[in-house]
Amino acid sequence: MFISRLLMASALLFVFTLKGYGAESVVDCPVANVTNNVFDASALVKDSRISIDNGTAEYPLVLDFYQPTKSGCEKAEFARYSIEGSAPIVESIFFMSLHGRVNVFSIVAWDINNRGDRTYGRLYQVYAYNFDENGMLVENKRVSEDDSMTGVDGYVEGRASKFRYRTAADVKKYWRSKPR
Repeated sequence: MFISRLLMASALLFVFTLKGYGAESVVDCPVANVTNNVFDASALVKDSRISIDNGTAEYPLVLDFYQPTKSGCEKAEFARYSIEGSAPIVESIFFMSLHGRVNVFSIVAWDINNRGDRTYGRLYQVYAYNFDENGMLVENKRVSEDDSMTGVDGYVEGRASKFRYRTAADVKKYWRSKPR
């Protein structure tokens, strides 16, 4: 009896895991519409799309990649953004080639307000994603772990702080000028 329950629980866990982060499903292909947070991603794969969607309470925003197939679109979640003092906001989605590989960039912001620490304003983080050897969109750590790709626009411990890379143009300029 115990073993059959354990097997059933394992099977259910496996099924629910398939529906989780990075899981793929076949759906109708969304129409690119910036107003609806669906962006043309043909820079990655012809006729593909990226959407900004609602996630869970812990990760309220997710990015999904839609790749056309014969029976619709294969949908795969490739990024989740958590609450960091406030809900995340995707400020920009854009594409740029780095070292011969096309990357999709996202500029994510959170409103922060810690008056006791005299820190408030907007926290920014720039992320990039590219295809790995298995054809999955994965985080490009070289970008997201670059110290220049995170910062506060506001005040940090009472001192004025200006984040320089709040726009796609600023981020592109930075990476084009950065030595390999």
